[in-house]
Amino acid sequence: MEIYTSYTSECHVAQDNVRKSYFLSDPKQILSAKAEVVILQILDKFSGFPKVRKFYLDAMNSRFHIEMNYVGEPIQSPSDKGQSRKILREVVNLLQILHEKNIIHADIKPENVLMDDNGNISVIDFSHSYLLTSDSKIIPDKHVYQTLCYTAPESLDITQLKTSKIDIWSLGCLYYELLTDKVLFWVDTEKELNKMFYTKEHLKLINSQPFDAVEKQLLLRMLEIDPNNRANLDEIKRILQMI
Repeated sequence: MEIYTSYTSECHVAQDNVRKSYFLSDPKQILSAKAEVVILQILDKFSGFPKVRKFYLDAMNSRFHIEMNYVGEPIQSPSDKGQSRKILREVVNLLQILHEKNIIHADIKPENVLMDDNGNISVIDFSHSYLLTSDSKIIPDKHVYQTLCYTAPESLDITQLKTSKIDIWSLGCLYYELLTDKVLFWVDTEKELNKMFYTKEHLKLINSQPFDAVEKQLLLRMLEIDPNNRANLDEIKRILQMI
């Protein structure tokens, strides 16, 4: 059995079964557990996402468990650019399903994109995800959390409206990492990340790499600081068709 831990949960993987356990001592973890179950139930009929087998409280009511099917291991940066593009296409397709269901994933990163032995891609971990209402209000009403190195600029501003464009930003960070095997925004604090945004350090890093024209176009469009100017999924798919 393999065990993976995060600050909100612990995952036990045994053969084809994954048990994710939330520690209910923190009210924020209760919100995360509820979000995960509700969103996975919405996605139940779609491939590319884990299927909930059951969920329950332990005997002491201290942990909430969700049992799901095993969908693979986190993606690694492939040596072949064609494989990187294939992964990007698959994640775009899965994000399109999420966004059509008004779901913001809010934590797209390599650890949350899995590949099975047959090369099938799945997106996991909806503990930080949100449902978006018609007036762009996020539910549950809590601070948008993204892993720091994949955090969109607007996520650091509590006054700025959060939309599905935060997933596009994280997708750009993911694609850069697939192509280079390097984390684009390697930072430890929000202050450092804000400085990189302000100085547009990511543009210097992208321009320093031997990307072809389409790769660079994809990255620049996904990593546009202003979410209103950032690419949407349809534009990304159009650019990918040029390859």
